[in-house]
Amino acid sequence: MEFAKKCRKNIPQLLLYVSGEAEEPMCWQIERHLAECNHCRIVVDTLQKTIFFYRALEAPEIPASVHHHLCQCLQIDLPPKQEDTKQQ
Repeated sequence: MEFAKKCRKNIPQLLLYVSGEAEEPMCWQIERHLAECNHCRIVVDTLQKTIFFYRALEAPEIPASVHHHLCQCLQIDLPPKQEDTKQQ
């Protein structure tokens, strides 16, 4: 695939660009590249749409027992959300 050969190295910069974390000179370079590269335009468009739809979703309710089990599996020590402690 053309994208893999030509633009794979651009993915970290495209992620910074989409997230708004890229410095202005990098943004200019990316925008010049996007004007010429359909593959990277597709990547940026897909990332933007994914972020939009993710933010539009409501966070699911996670039962305290599931939260606790997940923390154990990940070997992290996170307190349950305040509302979860009230339910127990």
